[in-house]
Amino acid sequence: SMNASTGTGTWVATASDNIQISGVPSCSPASGALLLIGSATVTCSVTDTSGNANSCSFGVSVVDRQAPYIVCPTSVSLTASATGPNAVAAMSSYVTAVDNSGQPVSIACSTGGALSAASPFRLGTTAVNCTATDVYGNTGRSAMCAFSVTVTDITPPVFTACDSITVPKLPNNNYSIIAGGYNVSASDNVNVTSIVCTPAADASRHYPLGVTPITCVASDAAGNENAGCSLTITVLDTQAPAVTCPASTRNYSLTPLAVEYNRPSASDNVRVNSTALMLQIGQSYVEIPAGASSYQFITIPTTALFTYFATDSSGNTASCSWSMFLGLANVTQDTVPPYIDGCPSSVQLLNLPSLPAIPYDSWNNSFAVFTFYTPAESGVASVSWPTLNATDNRAGVVATYLDLGAAPAHCQRTQLGGSPYLCPGRYIAAYYAVDTSGNNAYCVFRINVVDNIAPAWTYCPSNQTYLTAFRANSAVTAASLPGAGMKATDNYYIETPRGACLSSPAGHCPLPGQGLTQALPVGVYSYRFTATDLFGNTAAPCVFSLEVHDNCNPVLSIPPVTFMQGYALQGQNYGIVADQCPTVTATDNVGVVSLNIVSEPFGLNCSTPIPISVTPTQIFYSMLTYVATDATGNTASASVFVNIIDDQNPILSGCVAAGSDINAECEVGKNYSRVSLPLVTAWDNSGFVTLINTTSLGALPADGPYP
Repeated sequence: SMNASTGTGTWVATASDNIQISGVPSCSPASGALLLIGSATVTCSVTDTSGNANSCSFGVSVVDRQAPYIVCPTSVSLTASATGPNAVAAMSSYVTAVDNSGQPVSIACSTGGALSAASPFRLGTTAVNCTATDVYGNTGRSAMCAFSVTVTDITPPVFTACDSITVPKLPNNNYSIIAGGYNVSASDNVNVTSIVCTPAADASRHYPLGVTPITCVASDAAGNENAGCSLTITVLDTQAPAVTCPASTRNYSLTPLAVEYNRPSASDNVRVNSTALMLQIGQSYVEIPAGASSYQFITIPTTALFTYFATDSSGNTASCSWSMFLGLANVTQDTVPPYIDGCPSSVQLLNLPSLPAIPYDSWNNSFAVFTFYTPAESGVASVSWPTLNATDNRAGVVATYLDLGAAPAHCQRTQLGGSPYLCPGRYIAAYYAVDTSGNNAYCVFRINVVDNIAPAWTYCPSNQTYLTAFRANSAVTAASLPGAGMKATDNYYIETPRGACLSSPAGHCPLPGQGLTQALPVGVYSYRFTATDLFGNTAAPCVFSLEVHDNCNPVLSIPPVTFMQGYALQGQNYGIVADQCPTVTATDNVGVVSLNIVSEPFGLNCSTPIPISVTPTQIFYSMLTYVATDATGNTASASVFVNIIDDQNPILSGCVAAGSDINAECEVGKNYSRVSLPLVTAWDNSGFVTLINTTSLGALPADGPYP
């Protein structure tokens, strides 16, 4: 019975007797009784007029041919995991089914492949098809349903790097630039689509001295935002002022007098904050008032050593020196210069008005060279040289170190004479001595600070594989690349901390100052990053590949399950439903390779004859399954179930016309007769027909006996 766990059976028991049967046979259970699904035994008994009894038994099978009834939601909404672009949900909590048998029903759900309780659903909308099957293997239209599962992303990106930067200003300017961009990166459970900083990183932007605040916002494809990155760009002024002193002079007089000099000067790329002019005579020091342009000698002979100091607004200092000698006229003068003991060079420069500005390479081999190397953990080297001491034929010699000059590019230390630490570079060091007669001597030597430490990658990724986004032919690659890509550090300075990039195929390197955050089409990409510091030291290349794999199924233009119905053609065991055939097309994020039809029974398509849906043992629908396959082998399928109804009655042949009864006499000594009935046949367009003879006495053989 429909929607019931029972069935109604009909049977007729017949009996014969040599005399006469009393009544009709009785059966238990009786014909027409409700029987449970399965097997049952029917026992029939009969008695004749003399009280003699007999019985027989036979089996009856109640077969369940009714499909279960499935209940599905219209749609299911899920939230993507905070750590990935998928959501996991067991469809058993959303889909139920019942069956007329009362037995448990199995439910199988698919999105093109079987779903388990732990099957992940991709971001976006996925079509789900479910089919229920009862314990007897019945399934059908009422046991099939389809719905959609939509996964949304509500997790904002997470900043993996948000680093403040401190840089020196550019030489002879009051600003700096950030050639390598900000060290800002973010990761996301799906993908980071943009990181927007205000002000934006720009290799041409001028960052002024001091602190510039930067705010950054990371966004993903779903519009989730994280504005929690605040950093600063600090620009330091490490350039000392430029100072100019007059040349040393020798003067003679019979009496003490005032000797004029050109006032020294100072300039700075930002601002000179203060200056001071110090006078040294012997071991006595005095500061000369600002604005003075002459010195009044008190005694003859006297050597006055002037040192001019300038300090800028950032505390960087510079100095220069000159000497003025006043000797007694008409007196034999001391012309012997001082001697500098411990000078490492083989020559000393004597009685020069000032030290000539000769380039480092122009000083010949007579001038000693001290070479030092920067350690891996620091960009400056600890330097040293022999202890120097000045002597003279007369008492009163004074000596000092001259300034080593301006700091090299990107050095964050002020380079003053006698500094124990120097940045990489080549320096000319001078020790200056002058006696009371104005004779001077210079000990000149060179210092070479070498940086031979190559940059090191703080992050170089291994080979990565990404899956395309939902219905996209590309994938954003930042999610698995911390720091938005590579970053190199150096013990001193590196212009491009993210390295120089080569890609194969060409054209997929990030823009200058940006990380490796981009959408790559399906394919394999090889990258080679190199990083070189200011002095030509090169890090070992960072080499890796990114593979973007298509994991998205094609999309068919029809629903996952479609039902069509037609009727058998007159006198045929099939029907035609070509006028109902859907137009099926497929699209794919990359490209559809094939669209085929798989049918059950085999060899059907929507325009071929479709067999009747009823056989002697079951009811079935013909199934046409459209299967689309893309270049990666991903597939999508949709099934069209066709029900061909047989509404034509069977045809009987050989029946006696109505009213043409057959009369026969009883056999001799018997109360019955045997007759020969006409041959009756039956035919049906389905090919399946059952012919049963019945009489008023129930089922009898064709030749009787008839009482």
